[in-house]
Amino acid sequence: MSSRARWGARQYLLVFLDVLIGPLSYLLAFYIRFRGLPPANFHAFEAVAVFVAVLGVGVNSLYGLYEEIGSREEALALSVTSAFLVLVLTMSLSFFLRAFALPRSAILLAWPLQAVLYAVVRMAFGKGVDESTVVRRRADQLVPQDVLNETAAGRDIVLEPDLVTLLLSTARIVRLPDGVALALSAQEMHPHQRILRRTIDLVLGLLGLLALGILIIPIGLLVILDSGRPIFYAQERVGLGERVFRIHKIRTMRKDAEQGTGAVLAQAGDERVTGVGKFLRATRLDELPQVWNVLRGEMSIVGPRPERPELYEEYKQSIPGYAARTLVRPGMTGLAQVYGTYATQPGVKLQYDLVYIFRYSLGLDLFIILRTISVLLQPSKARGAAQEVQTWTHSAH
Repeated sequence: MSSRARWGARQYLLVFLDVLIGPLSYLLAFYIRFRGLPPANFHAFEAVAVFVAVLGVGVNSLYGLYEEIGSREEALALSVTSAFLVLVLTMSLSFFLRAFALPRSAILLAWPLQAVLYAVVRMAFGKGVDESTVVRRRADQLVPQDVLNETAAGRDIVLEPDLVTLLLSTARIVRLPDGVALALSAQEMHPHQRILRRTIDLVLGLLGLLALGILIIPIGLLVILDSGRPIFYAQERVGLGERVFRIHKIRTMRKDAEQGTGAVLAQAGDERVTGVGKFLRATRLDELPQVWNVLRGEMSIVGPRPERPELYEEYKQSIPGYAARTLVRPGMTGLAQVYGTYATQPGVKLQYDLVYIFRYSLGLDLFIILRTISVLLQPSKARGAAQEVQTWTHSAH
């Protein structure tokens, strides 16, 4: 049996179990909450049970829970965020279906139960890539006949791409009178897409500003008690068209952190990071003031992370194509943040950014925003630059 068939069988098994997990988590919630199934409440649950099962499969697919998952931390984070979105959608459905007798306490209790069951199933049935079914090749070592032979034998070829190969992977096949050609271009946004994207930026930016207003007093007090003032600090970053702008962050390092060193990336176990700063970095709360840059139009919610001018010039000289990141407005989150880590090397982050730029769509923006929620639950994503680099294997559409 081929690797695709084996993966397909496992994938269908996960789907089948997820269909059961959705309703089962609610039944368990009823028994925990009411020690049984009150008839009136249970009839309300029957009205939404099928939707709960279908929504669970759909949202899990969106969050990549039918793909290979790298760690237990990632499996749990994705399961928690997926189950939370199912919870929100279920509450909305219960309102529209007029299933008002469905207790909110049971819905809230079903959320952790559903998340844990999703994660347990992934840990039990998930497994890494079967190396016997994968052939690794560098792009400059690829031989067409080798590709045909390996794929005919049921093995997948995994490419380690150079810049040209990566860009060609985003190309469109077009027909010409004398044959087939590849068309390569960055995805231009239509006017209605620009308006919708800016609307999303404004709505999420305002929500972020509201969250900042609520959290800044307790966070500010913790920062002052831990390492004194100031609470905020500003940095120059390179944005759209290589224009330099200033972003504001909550301070997570000592006040003299870069005195005598200049701009350097944080390292794993960096002694410059304060005690409170470690928590703020792990939860990404130190980035929250950047919603102001989003509202000002200097950044978007989604896009390549803006780099400091000194590091940008260094990477621009040493990494081919690095300047392409400034073709779009920088963002608070992006593919590199979703699939990589703080420690992911700049050249690898560029690969993520180029995929985003050349395959851009509003659907991809929505996907990244939803996946970012799960990233916030994975502290390992924020660790410093000594951490092992991860690679991206998801196929973005």
